[in-house]
Amino acid sequence: MKRILIEHFQSLDNYGTGMMGLVTVQALADRYGTAEVEFHCDFADAATLEAVRRELRGDVRLYRHEPADYYTASITNIWGRRLHRLFHLFFSPEGRGFDRLIVLGGDDISEYYSKIDPCVNLFKKWESSFLTRVILLGQTLGPFSTLYNQLAVRYLMPRLEVYARDRVSVDYLRDNFRVNASLSADLAFADLPLQGDRTIESAVLERYGLERDGYFTVVVSAGQRGGKYYCQDAADYLDCYRDIIGSLAQKEALADKKIVLLAHTFGRYGDETEYVRKLYDRLPGALKERTVPVMDKIFQTRARFVLGNGLFTVTGRMHAAVSTFQMGRPAVCLSYSTKFRGVIGGSLGQDDLVIEADDNALWHSRRIVALVCDRVDQVLAEYRERCERIGSRVKELQRQVAVTLDEISSERPAGRKPVQ
Repeated sequence: MKRILIEHFQSLDNYGTGMMGLVTVQALADRYGTAEVEFHCDFADAATLEAVRRELRGDVRLYRHEPADYYTASITNIWGRRLHRLFHLFFSPEGRGFDRLIVLGGDDISEYYSKIDPCVNLFKKWESSFLTRVILLGQTLGPFSTLYNQLAVRYLMPRLEVYARDRVSVDYLRDNFRVNASLSADLAFADLPLQGDRTIESAVLERYGLERDGYFTVVVSAGQRGGKYYCQDAADYLDCYRDIIGSLAQKEALADKKIVLLAHTFGRYGDETEYVRKLYDRLPGALKERTVPVMDKIFQTRARFVLGNGLFTVTGRMHAAVSTFQMGRPAVCLSYSTKFRGVIGGSLGQDDLVIEADDNALWHSRRIVALVCDRVDQVLAEYRERCERIGSRVKELQRQVAVTLDEISSERPAGRKPVQ
Protein backbone atom coordinates (compact mmCIF):
# COMPACT_ATOMS: atom_id res chain seq x y z
CA MET A 1 0.00 0.00 0.00
CA LYS A 2 1.43 3.35 -1.08
CA ARG A 3 1.00 6.29 1.30
CA ILE A 4 1.18 9.71 -0.35
CA LEU A 5 1.18 13.01 1.54
CA ILE A 6 -0.14 15.99 -0.43
CA GLU A 7 0.40 19.52 0.87
CA HIS A 8 -1.14 22.86 -0.15
CA PHE A 9 -4.53 21.18 -0.72
CA GLN A 10 -6.22 22.64 2.34
CA SER A 11 -9.65 23.29 0.87
CA LEU A 12 -11.73 23.79 -2.26
CA ASP A 13 -12.21 27.49 -1.47
CA ASN A 14 -9.77 28.41 -4.23
CA TYR A 15 -11.05 26.76 -7.40
CA GLY A 16 -7.56 26.81 -8.95
CA THR A 17 -5.73 25.12 -6.09
CA GLY A 18 -8.60 22.67 -5.75
CA MET A 19 -8.44 21.73 -9.43
CA MET A 20 -4.75 20.89 -9.17
CA GLY A 21 -5.37 18.76 -6.09
CA LEU A 22 -8.28 16.89 -7.65
CA VAL A 23 -6.33 16.16 -10.83
CA THR A 24 -3.32 14.87 -8.88
CA VAL A 25 -5.28 12.60 -6.54
CA GLN A 26 -7.45 11.11 -9.29
CA ALA A 27 -4.56 10.59 -11.71
CA LEU A 28 -2.38 8.80 -9.16
CA ALA A 29 -5.32 6.73 -7.89
CA ASP A 30 -5.98 5.62 -11.47
CA ARG A 31 -2.33 4.73 -12.02
CA TYR A 32 -1.84 2.76 -8.81
CA GLY A 33 -5.38 1.43 -8.44
CA THR A 34 -7.66 2.83 -5.74
CA ALA A 35 -7.10 -0.20 -3.49
CA GLU A 36 -3.32 0.22 -3.61
CA VAL A 37 -2.79 3.82 -2.50
CA GLU A 38 -3.80 6.17 0.33
CA PHE A 39 -3.81 9.94 0.03
CA HIS A 40 -3.22 12.04 3.14
CA CYS A 41 -3.96 15.72 2.48
CA ASP A 42 -3.67 18.80 4.69
CA PHE A 43 -7.42 19.49 4.56
CA ALA A 44 -8.59 22.24 6.89
CA ASP A 45 -11.47 20.17 8.27
CA ALA A 46 -13.59 17.05 7.84
CA ALA A 47 -16.13 18.94 5.70
CA THR A 48 -13.42 19.64 3.13
CA LEU A 49 -12.52 15.96 2.98
CA GLU A 50 -16.14 15.07 2.18
CA ALA A 51 -16.39 17.85 -0.41
CA VAL A 52 -13.27 16.54 -2.15
CA ARG A 53 -14.70 13.00 -2.17
CA ARG A 54 -17.75 14.32 -4.04
CA GLU A 55 -15.49 15.79 -6.76
CA LEU A 56 -13.64 12.50 -7.36
CA ARG A 57 -14.47 9.27 -9.20
CA GLY A 58 -14.45 5.90 -7.52
CA ASP A 59 -13.63 4.88 -3.98
CA VAL A 60 -10.40 6.83 -3.46
CA ARG A 61 -8.74 6.25 -0.08
CA LEU A 62 -8.61 9.81 1.21
CA TYR A 63 -7.58 10.97 4.68
CA ARG A 64 -7.07 14.24 6.49
CA HIS A 65 -3.48 14.82 7.60
CA GLU A 66 -3.00 17.18 10.53
CA PRO A 67 0.56 18.54 10.50
CA ALA A 68 2.43 19.72 13.58
CA ASP A 69 1.20 23.15 14.67
CA TYR A 70 4.22 25.43 14.40
CA TYR A 71 2.20 28.44 15.57
CA THR A 72 0.49 26.96 18.63
CA ALA A 73 -1.82 29.62 20.05
CA SER A 74 -2.10 27.82 23.40
CA ILE A 75 1.50 28.77 24.26
CA THR A 76 1.11 32.27 25.67
CA ASN A 77 4.80 33.05 26.17
CA ILE A 78 6.30 34.52 23.00
CA TRP A 79 9.64 32.77 23.52
CA GLY A 80 7.83 29.53 24.22
CA ARG A 81 6.04 29.84 20.88
CA ARG A 82 9.30 30.54 19.09
CA LEU A 83 11.06 27.57 20.69
CA HIS A 84 8.08 25.35 19.88
CA ARG A 85 8.21 26.45 16.26
CA LEU A 86 11.97 25.92 16.01
CA PHE A 87 11.71 22.47 17.59
CA HIS A 88 9.19 21.31 15.01
CA LEU A 89 11.11 23.00 12.21
CA PHE A 90 14.23 20.96 12.92
CA PHE A 91 12.93 17.76 14.49
CA SER A 92 9.58 16.96 12.83
CA PRO A 93 10.24 15.95 9.20
CA GLU A 94 6.96 16.03 7.31
CA GLY A 95 7.70 13.07 5.05
CA ARG A 96 8.24 10.39 7.69
CA GLY A 97 6.06 7.33 7.01
CA PHE A 98 5.10 8.32 3.45
CA ASP A 99 6.21 7.04 0.04
CA ARG A 100 5.83 10.46 -1.57
CA LEU A 101 5.50 14.03 -0.31
CA ILE A 102 3.87 16.11 -3.04
CA VAL A 103 3.71 19.90 -2.73
CA LEU A 104 1.08 21.26 -5.11
CA GLY A 105 1.62 24.39 -7.17
CA GLY A 106 1.07 27.10 -8.10
CA ASP A 107 3.09 30.01 -6.73
CA ASP A 108 3.34 29.46 -2.97
CA ILE A 109 7.11 29.03 -3.28
CA SER A 110 7.61 32.60 -4.36
CA GLU A 111 7.75 35.95 -2.60
CA TYR A 112 4.35 37.22 -3.79
CA TYR A 113 2.66 36.22 -0.55
CA SER A 114 5.50 36.05 2.00
CA LYS A 115 9.21 36.89 2.13
CA ILE A 116 10.09 34.21 4.70
CA ASP A 117 7.83 31.27 3.80
CA PRO A 118 9.85 30.07 0.76
CA CYS A 119 12.98 29.60 2.88
CA VAL A 120 11.12 27.82 5.69
CA ASN A 121 9.17 25.62 3.26
CA LEU A 122 12.28 24.62 1.33
CA PHE A 123 14.13 23.72 4.52
CA LYS A 124 11.26 21.47 5.65
CA LYS A 125 11.11 19.79 2.25
CA TRP A 126 14.89 19.33 2.12
CA GLU A 127 14.75 17.74 5.57
CA SER A 128 12.02 15.35 4.42
CA SER A 129 13.94 14.44 1.25
CA PHE A 130 16.24 12.21 3.34
CA LEU A 131 13.19 10.10 4.26
CA THR A 132 11.08 10.05 1.09
CA ARG A 133 10.72 11.48 -2.40
CA VAL A 134 9.73 15.14 -2.21
CA ILE A 135 8.06 16.50 -5.32
CA LEU A 136 7.29 20.16 -6.05
CA LEU A 137 4.51 19.71 -8.58
CA GLY A 138 3.15 22.22 -11.10
CA GLN A 139 5.04 25.16 -9.66
CA THR A 140 5.78 28.74 -10.60
CA LEU A 141 9.04 29.39 -8.75
CA GLY A 142 10.49 32.77 -7.90
CA PRO A 143 11.50 35.43 -8.29
CA PHE A 144 13.60 35.42 -5.10
CA SER A 145 15.04 38.75 -3.96
CA THR A 146 16.11 38.01 -0.36
CA LEU A 147 19.47 36.40 0.37
CA TYR A 148 18.08 33.65 2.62
CA ASN A 149 15.59 32.54 -0.05
CA GLN A 150 18.28 32.61 -2.72
CA LEU A 151 20.57 30.45 -0.58
CA ALA A 152 17.73 28.03 0.17
CA VAL A 153 16.98 27.63 -3.54
CA ARG A 154 20.62 27.13 -4.49
CA TYR A 155 21.55 24.65 -1.77
CA LEU A 156 18.32 22.95 -0.68
CA MET A 157 16.16 22.71 -3.79
CA PRO A 158 18.51 20.41 -5.78
CA ARG A 159 17.53 17.45 -3.56
CA LEU A 160 13.88 17.89 -4.52
CA GLU A 161 12.06 16.77 -7.67
CA VAL A 162 10.91 20.04 -9.21
CA TYR A 163 8.24 20.18 -11.93
CA ALA A 164 7.75 23.75 -13.11
CA ARG A 165 4.59 24.66 -14.97
CA ASP A 166 6.25 27.12 -17.34
CA ARG A 167 9.50 27.68 -19.21
CA VAL A 168 10.09 30.99 -17.40
CA SER A 169 10.53 29.16 -14.07
CA VAL A 170 12.77 26.47 -15.60
CA ASP A 171 15.09 29.05 -17.15
CA TYR A 172 15.09 31.23 -14.03
CA LEU A 173 16.17 28.37 -11.75
CA ARG A 174 18.81 27.13 -14.19
CA ASP A 175 20.34 30.50 -15.01
CA ASN A 176 20.36 31.94 -11.49
CA PHE A 177 20.77 28.94 -9.19
CA ARG A 178 22.01 26.04 -11.34
CA VAL A 179 18.90 24.07 -10.37
CA ASN A 180 17.49 21.70 -12.97
CA ALA A 181 13.69 21.74 -12.96
CA SER A 182 11.63 19.54 -15.26
CA LEU A 183 9.28 21.38 -17.60
CA SER A 184 5.69 20.32 -17.05
CA ALA A 185 2.44 22.27 -17.36
CA ASP A 186 -0.24 23.59 -15.07
CA LEU A 187 -2.07 20.55 -13.68
CA ALA A 188 -5.44 22.21 -14.24
CA PHE A 189 -5.09 21.82 -18.01
CA ALA A 190 -5.99 18.16 -17.45
CA ASP A 191 -9.62 17.07 -17.33
CA LEU A 192 -11.17 17.20 -13.87
CA PRO A 193 -12.29 13.83 -12.46
CA LEU A 194 -15.98 14.46 -13.17
CA GLN A 195 -15.56 16.54 -16.32
CA GLY A 196 -16.88 13.73 -18.50
CA ASP A 197 -20.26 13.73 -16.73
CA ARG A 198 -22.56 15.66 -19.09
CA THR A 199 -25.47 15.49 -16.66
CA ILE A 200 -23.51 17.74 -14.29
CA GLU A 201 -22.77 20.12 -17.16
CA SER A 202 -26.41 20.31 -18.27
CA ALA A 203 -27.65 20.73 -14.72
CA VAL A 204 -25.39 23.65 -13.80
CA LEU A 205 -26.19 25.52 -17.02
CA GLU A 206 -29.91 24.96 -16.49
CA ARG A 207 -29.64 26.07 -12.87
CA TYR A 208 -28.40 29.50 -13.93
CA GLY A 209 -30.45 29.79 -17.13
CA LEU A 210 -27.42 29.60 -19.40
CA GLU A 211 -26.91 28.18 -22.88
CA ARG A 212 -23.64 27.35 -24.61
CA ASP A 213 -22.28 30.42 -26.46
CA GLY A 214 -25.10 32.51 -25.01
CA TYR A 215 -22.99 34.50 -22.53
CA PHE A 216 -19.53 35.67 -21.55
CA THR A 217 -18.04 35.45 -18.07
CA VAL A 218 -16.33 38.02 -15.85
CA VAL A 219 -14.26 36.98 -12.80
CA VAL A 220 -13.47 39.95 -10.58
CA SER A 221 -10.52 39.01 -8.39
CA ALA A 222 -10.58 39.64 -4.66
CA GLY A 223 -6.81 39.97 -4.88
CA GLN A 224 -7.41 43.73 -4.89
CA ARG A 225 -8.50 43.66 -1.23
CA GLY A 226 -6.61 46.23 0.79
CA GLY A 227 -4.93 47.58 -2.33
CA LYS A 228 -2.61 44.57 -2.49
CA TYR A 229 -2.92 44.05 -6.24
CA TYR A 230 -4.29 45.96 -9.23
CA CYS A 231 -5.16 49.28 -7.62
CA GLN A 232 -5.39 50.97 -4.26
CA ASP A 233 -9.00 52.12 -4.39
CA ALA A 234 -11.69 49.43 -4.40
CA ALA A 235 -14.19 51.91 -5.85
CA ASP A 236 -11.94 52.56 -8.87
CA TYR A 237 -11.49 48.83 -9.28
CA LEU A 238 -15.20 47.99 -9.27
CA ASP A 239 -16.11 51.02 -11.39
CA CYS A 240 -13.66 49.88 -14.07
CA TYR A 241 -15.19 46.42 -14.11
CA ARG A 242 -18.64 48.01 -14.42
CA ASP A 243 -17.42 50.07 -17.38
CA ILE A 244 -15.78 47.02 -18.97
CA ILE A 245 -19.04 45.10 -18.77
CA GLY A 246 -21.01 48.07 -20.09
CA SER A 247 -18.67 48.56 -23.05
CA LEU A 248 -18.65 44.88 -23.96
CA ALA A 249 -22.42 44.59 -23.66
CA GLN A 250 -22.85 47.30 -26.31
CA LYS A 251 -20.79 45.48 -28.94
CA GLU A 252 -22.91 44.21 -31.82
CA ALA A 253 -21.56 40.66 -31.53
CA LEU A 254 -22.48 40.57 -27.83
CA ALA A 255 -25.74 42.53 -27.85
CA ASP A 256 -27.87 39.46 -27.16
CA LYS A 257 -25.47 37.75 -24.75
CA LYS A 258 -25.87 37.35 -21.02
CA ILE A 259 -23.09 38.33 -18.61
CA VAL A 260 -22.06 35.89 -15.89
CA LEU A 261 -20.28 37.19 -12.78
CA LEU A 262 -18.52 34.19 -11.24
CA ALA A 263 -16.98 34.04 -7.76
CA HIS A 264 -13.82 31.91 -8.06
CA THR A 265 -12.35 32.08 -4.54
CA PHE A 266 -13.79 32.11 -1.03
CA GLY A 267 -12.68 32.39 2.58
CA ARG A 268 -9.04 33.17 3.25
CA TYR A 269 -8.23 33.13 -0.47
CA GLY A 270 -10.44 36.18 -0.99
CA ASP A 271 -14.20 36.50 -0.68
CA GLU A 272 -15.23 37.08 -4.27
CA THR A 273 -18.88 36.69 -3.36
CA GLU A 274 -18.63 40.17 -1.85
CA TYR A 275 -16.94 41.56 -4.97
CA VAL A 276 -19.56 40.02 -7.25
CA ARG A 277 -22.36 41.46 -5.13
CA LYS A 278 -20.85 44.96 -5.08
CA LEU A 279 -20.17 44.87 -8.82
CA TYR A 280 -23.69 43.68 -9.58
CA ASP A 281 -25.11 46.51 -7.44
CA ARG A 282 -23.15 49.03 -9.54
CA LEU A 283 -24.66 47.90 -12.84
CA PRO A 284 -27.48 49.97 -14.38
CA GLY A 285 -30.91 48.36 -14.56
CA ALA A 286 -30.73 47.26 -18.19
CA LEU A 287 -27.42 45.49 -17.61
CA LYS A 288 -28.67 43.85 -14.42
CA GLU A 289 -31.42 42.19 -16.43
CA ARG A 290 -28.76 40.51 -18.60
CA THR A 291 -26.41 39.62 -15.75
CA VAL A 292 -26.29 36.33 -13.86
CA PRO A 293 -24.33 36.49 -10.59
CA VAL A 294 -22.93 33.11 -9.52
CA MET A 295 -22.02 33.70 -5.89
CA ASP A 296 -22.59 30.20 -4.52
CA LYS A 297 -19.65 27.89 -3.99
CA ILE A 298 -20.44 25.49 -6.84
CA PHE A 299 -17.02 23.78 -6.67
CA GLN A 300 -14.52 22.96 -9.37
CA THR A 301 -16.36 20.81 -11.90
CA ARG A 302 -19.39 23.07 -12.18
CA ALA A 303 -17.31 26.24 -12.23
CA ARG A 304 -15.32 24.84 -15.15
CA PHE A 305 -18.51 24.04 -17.05
CA VAL A 306 -19.77 27.61 -16.53
CA LEU A 307 -16.47 29.09 -17.70
CA GLY A 308 -15.99 26.72 -20.63
CA ASN A 309 -19.44 27.10 -22.16
CA GLY A 310 -19.29 30.88 -22.44
CA LEU A 311 -17.94 32.70 -25.49
CA PHE A 312 -14.95 34.02 -23.55
CA THR A 313 -13.87 35.08 -20.07
CA VAL A 314 -12.41 38.29 -18.67
CA THR A 315 -10.59 37.40 -15.47
CA GLY A 316 -8.18 38.47 -12.77
CA ARG A 317 -7.89 34.85 -11.59
CA MET A 318 -5.46 32.80 -13.63
CA HIS A 319 -7.16 29.45 -13.10
CA ALA A 320 -10.48 30.84 -14.29
CA ALA A 321 -8.58 31.50 -17.51
CA VAL A 322 -7.06 28.01 -17.45
CA SER A 323 -10.52 26.43 -17.16
CA THR A 324 -11.79 28.56 -20.03
CA PHE A 325 -8.84 27.68 -22.25
CA GLN A 326 -9.03 24.03 -21.18
CA MET A 327 -12.49 23.83 -22.73
CA GLY A 328 -11.30 25.50 -25.92
CA ARG A 329 -12.42 29.08 -25.32
CA PRO A 330 -10.33 32.28 -25.03
CA ALA A 331 -9.81 34.36 -21.89
CA VAL A 332 -8.54 37.91 -21.44
CA CYS A 333 -6.28 37.88 -18.37
CA LEU A 334 -5.65 40.77 -15.99
CA SER A 335 -2.24 39.82 -14.64
CA TYR A 336 -0.72 40.65 -11.26
CA SER A 337 2.26 38.23 -11.35
CA THR A 338 4.71 36.47 -13.64
CA LYS A 339 2.65 33.28 -13.53
CA PHE A 340 0.22 34.71 -16.11
CA ARG A 341 3.01 35.30 -18.63
CA GLY A 342 4.53 31.93 -17.88
CA VAL A 343 1.39 29.79 -18.05
CA ILE A 344 -0.97 31.72 -20.34
CA GLY A 345 1.60 33.55 -22.45
CA GLY A 346 4.42 31.02 -22.62
CA SER A 347 2.93 27.55 -22.18
CA LEU A 348 -0.35 28.27 -23.95
CA GLY A 349 0.95 30.76 -26.50
CA GLN A 350 -1.71 33.39 -25.73
CA ASP A 351 0.58 36.20 -24.64
CA ASP A 352 -1.48 38.79 -26.52
CA LEU A 353 -4.41 38.12 -24.16
CA VAL A 354 -2.39 38.91 -21.02
CA ILE A 355 -2.67 42.50 -19.75
CA GLU A 356 -0.18 43.64 -17.10
CA ALA A 357 -2.85 45.07 -14.81
CA ASP A 358 -1.07 45.46 -11.47
CA ASP A 359 -0.79 49.21 -12.01
CA ASN A 360 -2.84 51.70 -10.02
CA ALA A 361 -2.64 54.30 -12.80
CA LEU A 362 -4.38 51.98 -15.28
CA TRP A 363 -7.42 51.74 -13.05
CA HIS A 364 -7.50 55.31 -11.76
CA SER A 365 -7.36 56.67 -15.34
CA ARG A 366 -9.83 54.00 -16.61
CA ARG A 367 -7.34 53.02 -19.34
CA ILE A 368 -7.80 49.39 -18.32
CA VAL A 369 -11.30 49.52 -19.84
CA ALA A 370 -9.97 50.29 -23.32
CA LEU A 371 -7.24 47.65 -23.02
CA VAL A 372 -9.72 44.91 -22.14
CA CYS A 373 -12.14 45.93 -24.89
CA ASP A 374 -9.29 45.95 -27.41
CA ARG A 375 -8.33 42.37 -26.47
CA VAL A 376 -11.95 41.24 -26.72
CA ASP A 377 -12.15 42.80 -30.20
CA GLN A 378 -9.09 40.73 -31.18
CA VAL A 379 -10.76 37.58 -29.85
CA LEU A 380 -14.02 38.20 -31.71
CA ALA A 381 -12.26 39.08 -34.98
CA GLU A 382 -10.57 35.67 -35.24
CA TYR A 383 -12.69 33.64 -32.90
CA ARG A 384 -12.82 30.28 -34.67
CA GLU A 385 -9.13 30.26 -35.61
CA ARG A 386 -8.07 31.20 -32.09
CA CYS A 387 -10.25 28.50 -30.53
CA GLU A 388 -8.67 25.93 -32.84
CA ARG A 389 -5.17 27.03 -31.81
CA ILE A 390 -6.14 26.92 -28.16
CA GLY A 391 -7.59 23.42 -28.46
CA SER A 392 -4.47 22.12 -30.18
CA ARG A 393 -2.12 23.61 -27.59
CA VAL A 394 -4.20 22.38 -24.65
CA LYS A 395 -3.84 18.81 -25.93
CA GLU A 396 -0.05 19.22 -25.92
CA LEU A 397 -0.10 20.55 -22.36
CA GLN A 398 -2.31 17.67 -21.27
CA ARG A 399 0.26 15.25 -22.63
CA GLN A 400 2.96 17.04 -20.61
CA VAL A 401 0.88 16.71 -17.45
CA ALA A 402 0.33 13.01 -18.14
CA VAL A 403 4.08 12.41 -18.57
CA THR A 404 4.75 14.21 -15.30
CA LEU A 405 2.22 12.11 -13.40
CA ASP A 406 3.67 8.95 -14.95
CA GLU A 407 7.11 9.93 -13.66
CA ILE A 408 5.78 10.69 -10.19
CA SER A 409 4.09 7.30 -9.96
CA SER A 410 7.24 5.46 -11.10
CA GLU A 411 9.77 4.16 -8.59
CA ARG A 412 13.04 6.00 -7.98
CA PRO A 413 15.20 6.76 -4.93
CA ALA A 414 14.64 9.85 -2.80
CA GLY A 415 16.83 12.91 -3.19
CA ARG A 416 18.03 14.52 -6.42
CA LYS A 417 21.66 15.38 -6.94
CA PRO A 418 22.79 19.00 -7.36
CA VAL A 419 23.64 20.15 -10.87
CA GLN A 420 27.40 20.10 -11.40
